[in-house]
Amino acid sequence: MLYIATVGAVLGIVWGSDHSPFQVLLAIPYVALGVTLLIAQHNLVIGAIAKFCHCELSKHLQDAESASKHTVPIWETSKTLKQYWPEWLVQLNIAHAILILLPCFIAVFYNTDKLWFQTDFTLVTWGAIAASIAIVIIITRDHMVRRQFYTEYQNFAE
Repeated sequence: MLYIATVGAVLGIVWGSDHSPFQVLLAIPYVALGVTLLIAQHNLVIGAIAKFCHCELSKHLQDAESASKHTVPIWETSKTLKQYWPEWLVQLNIAHAILILLPCFIAVFYNTDKLWFQTDFTLVTWGAIAASIAIVIIITRDHMVRRQFYTEYQNFAE
């Protein structure tokens, strides 16, 4: 939410000004990189907790199941997750593209004139490009790891 508010504020400054301060847009890729790292870390922790439940906790649950004759379902190996996770990942990809990558590309696009001429913003613009590339790499890796987690769990369930 903070990211969306920041992007909105930056866009409001740029499009609400008579002087077209497009350099302000260069803040977006840097903020987006920080947000992307937080999202990726959040997803990694979720994956680690899921792996813990699946690999470590499920053994104890199975022992309890044997003693009580009741089966305790685990989310990671559930039919529900198997049914919906491909669609969730597609929606997540689209959301990341629209909310994170698109504002970065717009910011860089409006500042491409500063790439080749020595200005105060040349280094900042190249940094924004590097941040945008890093975001693509982090998001792609994050989605690949999540897909791998889900695939491993579902293969185990079958």
